[in-house]
Amino acid sequence: MLPLWVVHSFIANVAIMGIEYLYRAKSFSGFLPALPYIIIPILIAQYSLFYLFRESPTYLLGWAVFFLGNGILRVGISLYLGEPMSEQIMAGLFLIAAGAFFLKV
Repeated sequence: MLPLWVVHSFIANVAIMGIEYLYRAKSFSGFLPALPYIIIPILIAQYSLFYLFRESPTYLLGWAVFFLGNGILRVGISLYLGEPMSEQIMAGLFLIAAGAFFLKV
């Protein structure tokens, strides 16, 4: 069974990806017209982030788990939207992941 803080990481990531998908897929004229669509996912994400960082054994472990899920979902959403994935983007993702790893060790 997964620890509850890992579940909160997953929930926060899904809520954030939902918000960002709406930003990219909908043609809002500005922030205020988008607010009714994004306010609930924002609250869910913040609630889950609160418990993720409050309950994880260490800050960096909580951040690393959140980051890993966030990166996977961002790449998935980008591909789903048909956005190109260049070598430069892949190299940047690798460097960010390597940095997260070296922060932990």
